Amino acid sequence: MVKVFWLIRPLLHGLMKLVGMTPQLVEIEPGTVINIWVPSETITKNNTCKRANKPVVVLVHGFAADGIFTWLFQVLALSGTYSLYVPDLLFFGGSFTDKIERSSSFQAECLSKALRNLGVEKCTLVGLSYGGMIGFKMAKLHPDLVESLVVSGTVVELTESISRSSLENIGFSCWSDYLLPETDGGVKVLLSIGTHKLPWLPNFMFKDFLEVMFSNRKERAELLEALVISDKEAATTDYHQRIHMLWGDDDKIFNLQVAQKMKEDTEMVKVLWLIRPLLHGLMKLVGMTPQLVEIEPGTVINIWVPSETITKNNTYKRANKPVVVLVHGFAADGIFTWLFQVLALSGTYSLYVPDLLFFGGSFTDKTERSPSFQAECLSKALRNLGVEKCTLVGFSYGGMMGFKMAKLHPDLVESLVVSSTVVELTESISRSSLENSGFSCWSDYLLPETVGGVKVLLSIGTHKFPWIPNFLFKDFLEVMFSNRKERAELLEALVISEEEAATTDYHQRIHMLWGDDDKIFNLQVAQKMKEDLGSKATFQYIKTAGHLVQLERPCVYNRRLKKILLSLTETTQQ
Repeated sequence: MVKVFWLIRPLLHGLMKLVGMTPQLVEIEPGTVINIWVPSETITKNNTCKRANKPVVVLVHGFAADGIFTWLFQVLALSGTYSLYVPDLLFFGGSFTDKIERSSSFQAECLSKALRNLGVEKCTLVGLSYGGMIGFKMAKLHPDLVESLVVSGTVVELTESISRSSLENIGFSCWSDYLLPETDGGVKVLLSIGTHKLPWLPNFMFKDFLEVMFSNRKERAELLEALVISDKEAATTDYHQRIHMLWGDDDKIFNLQVAQKMKEDTEMVKVLWLIRPLLHGLMKLVGMTPQLVEIEPGTVINIWVPSETITKNNTYKRANKPVVVLVHGFAADGIFTWLFQVLALSGTYSLYVPDLLFFGGSFTDKTERSPSFQAECLSKALRNLGVEKCTLVGFSYGGMMGFKMAKLHPDLVESLVVSSTVVELTESISRSSLENSGFSCWSDYLLPETVGGVKVLLSIGTHKFPWIPNFLFKDFLEVMFSNRKERAELLEALVISEEEAATTDYHQRIHMLWGDDDKIFNLQVAQKMKEDLGSKATFQYIKTAGHLVQLERPCVYNRRLKKILLSLTETTQQ
């Protein structure tokens, strides 16, 4: 029996080629391929890809059909004005993977890599339904790639509460029953729910649609299962991109109430989000610029570096001043943690301020969460940037990463300055510190879920907590605590048994700079650590300062830090 949709497909492909588009299979890694329609003019005679000469628009399909079936009318309307890229997501159309990963992050990473491989540097992403969710994920993971979003019939993330409500609205108990129909009648229901008024179609077309459009059922069911996340896992809606929402007024799946709520969440002005570009502007004024350093496919470190170390060819040269690397703790990224120190030190030192994995702009698709993995990634990033030797200044979690780097790469880390930290977070230290703080686990303290939790986090972290309006706590909660699941895994991997603890035989000079009222790693912990480290370590504390010593007493901290760094520089020169 001739299937109408099989006949239509070559006609659609012919139309695509008439408007100047051609399909490309892009290998992301062995076993993972993305099929994507691209502007023909971007493909050279050598079958390589060059940059598009018009604004780039990426059209990402939903769950019921592949790219071309979803976006044909838009391709015909837009191809004369824009350079269009129309991908098939994994397990749709010609895209596939032999990996077992099914998360939206994996889809987003694969599509991002495909676009970069095709020479796309910046784009507007237009996403429908499932494609909109992937678009939001890409915008979060790759803000340099996705400049703006246009979304329809979608949500930022499919949380359990949204999923439950939407399924109730359409009369289903799970997404697979609705989106992966097994009968002609199921296809009719799928399309009738998806439209305001389904036009009459002969029955054989529903049968054709069923047979042609629903391949890879097992894998697609796994995609749907991975799509629904708990409300606690949901990322914040702090997007810097412009987001345009274009909706049908009779959307029965994600209705206008859902859309309105999403609009309110994404457009709410957050003071900390407004502050971020100001901080970035300050960084550039003192001669620093951000760089995304790929450690390996799927793993990227964002790091602020001295602008003078970047050549015209976008390669890196050695810094001409002593190198200082500032590594942040667990409550904020690099710039929020070290701004006062960057302003004080940038004239004298070549500063490198990284975001550790799952903070700021750094991420990985690997499952490894150990301190050793963090340390290795940062070490590789620094070496890729031309850093041969450095003094590492580490705060709290960043101090632990500093100790790990000093142990693994003594040729790279010449000396350490650490604050409010331990060499390794053993079970005994962890238990004692949590008891002092009044918590049973680190995630409860360091990954607060309420405004009250943020207040407790900051009040424990300071000697005397200043008055701050409530909306700032809410902003801090929404802006600073993305990647909750991954960060919880980092914390779980951080605590080790006493038997696993490494020796403290460091050859580097180690300077310990503390707040005298550190409630997490108090002076007794610091003094014991100094004794364990031996004669290579020095210890001093700052009065009326807590765990967040560099933020609470920045002027005093900076004076002490400058003296320490000067002594280290003089010793190195001798």
